[in-house]
Amino acid sequence: MEPERYLDPVDLLKELHRRRLPYLLVGRQALVLVGAPVMTADYDFFFSPRREDLQALLVFAAKKELEPSAKNLHLRHFFSLLSDTQKFDFFRAKAYTTVGGVTFTFEEIYARRQVFAVEDFQINVPSLPDLILTKQIRNSPKDQEDIKYLQVLLERER
Repeated sequence: MEPERYLDPVDLLKELHRRRLPYLLVGRQALVLVGAPVMTADYDFFFSPRREDLQALLVFAAKKELEPSAKNLHLRHFFSLLSDTQKFDFFRAKAYTTVGGVTFTFEEIYARRQVFAVEDFQINVPSLPDLILTKQIRNSPKDQEDIKYLQVLLERER
């Protein structure tokens, strides 16, 4: 019996930082980092739409035996990297549009990112206003709940 393939999410974050790959941790893991009282086991990322950045990520993924969820990832705006017990979701569009019609690019929100120092590495997270924008793309009931937390945090910053 083969041992389970597992990649600690912290190791993935460290490697993204070490390789200087342009990414943003989004979703509820980002909310946890900014102080919202939520829990999740999911790891979601906005990732650079540049093909060379994708190739660098896939080289690392292959070394860690993470399987891509699809072929021809350079043609896809969404994919996952999978181990036996983990799933890391990556969104890599050139532009995103909220349900309210606001359009933004990865480069715009990456330029405004917050950087959290954790141990010996850093984690890139969208600014609070941009994190709200990322939640407004799908705008599910859970996203709307998260937006309320983010708005409270934003008010506290002012």
